[in-house]
Amino acid sequence: MNVQELPQKELVALYPGDGTLTRRILNRCRKAGIKVHIDTEAVRIGRRRWGRKTLVYHVPSLIHDEELARRDAEIRKNKEGKKLKEEKEKELRAARRANELSEMFPQLPTGTIEFLACSGKRIYLPNQIGYQYHIGTKSYWKQLGFAVNSEPNGIVVKGQRLFDTYSSDRLVPRSSRMTVERLKAQWLAKYDDEQLVLAQAIRIANRLQKVKKNRSFYDVKDRWIKAHQDQLTEGRIARVETRTCWGCDGSGSDGLCYRCDGIGVYSSRTLYEHSFEIAGQRFVFHSYIRPQVVSEERAEDSHNYGRPFAADELPCPPQSVILSLIESMMASDEH
Repeated sequence: MNVQELPQKELVALYPGDGTLTRRILNRCRKAGIKVHIDTEAVRIGRRRWGRKTLVYHVPSLIHDEELARRDAEIRKNKEGKKLKEEKEKELRAARRANELSEMFPQLPTGTIEFLACSGKRIYLPNQIGYQYHIGTKSYWKQLGFAVNSEPNGIVVKGQRLFDTYSSDRLVPRSSRMTVERLKAQWLAKYDDEQLVLAQAIRIANRLQKVKKNRSFYDVKDRWIKAHQDQLTEGRIARVETRTCWGCDGSGSDGLCYRCDGIGVYSSRTLYEHSFEIAGQRFVFHSYIRPQVVSEERAEDSHNYGRPFAADELPCPPQSVILSLIESMMASDEH
């Protein structure tokens, strides 16, 4: 093959990078017998070794432009094919989801089912939302004293109606004119016993911890639990929480791991269930404090403690006011 050299004006710079484009252009130049000029530089490739690094190829502009257009066309075609495939898969997923939702909600019309299937949001049943699940509607969070500060992340279906749901991690306390004195007076009129007011306040504040945590609450709660062990009716083990030793990944290393003494568990703690009777009413709280008396019978093991609020407990007083009421009443009891 005769090697020909083209004038500089017919050449363009081809920088290494796109391996497919470079390979195609160089192959066409070789088949056409066109000499490709290469700019290189010396680079160290070892302690006493040097090599050459390619900086740029000087190739015919006509071949370069043709192969570049070919490469761009292939990329566009691949993108379009990928997009069509994704759209088809999305339609199939929506169809499967629509079938699932039709079985779950036979009362909903086809249009609503299709809307839910294509919404991309999680769909909830009424019994799957609440403070204990960290998911609620805007009106529900308002009843608990919080305002929504986020976009909806799900939809709950109640009969034939749809409601947006919001996660509890983006809620903010609502402003209120409620005071500690006013709340205490209202609850005394309702419960007719200061001990019962305090226990109810701790119970409600304990539930609201699942919505918005207050660091000081658990210390106050534990102080109350310790102070009322004489009213304990039963203490049981709720669960034992263990942390796997990271030094041996829980294997114990045949008893040789010094971090866990060869047992595979770095640390553990026990969560207890305390049952109290306060002014004739039963209260159950969970704490890492050991009850004075612990039954051999284990409590029901659940990581999702909490019951729905009763209708007469709503709307809920502001969380901050409830916590202030607890602290003021406990301070009075301790003095």
